[in-house]
Amino acid sequence: MNFRYFDAAGNQLTMEQLKSMSIATPAMSHILATVKDRAEKNWKSAERLEDCTRRQYN
Repeated sequence: MNFRYFDAAGNQLTMEQLKSMSIATPAMSHILATVKDRAEKNWKSAERLEDCTRRQYN
């Protein structure tokens, strides 16, 4: 999973720009890691549901 940041004009910001604007902080890294973990858990549970559904109809 990749997180990308964009400016108001829609241009993707570089890591240097993020650091200079103090967006890439330890707190933000923690927040993004939490989001990533939650998203992965949701994807894994969704995959299990799909597998059960496929077996049921086969």
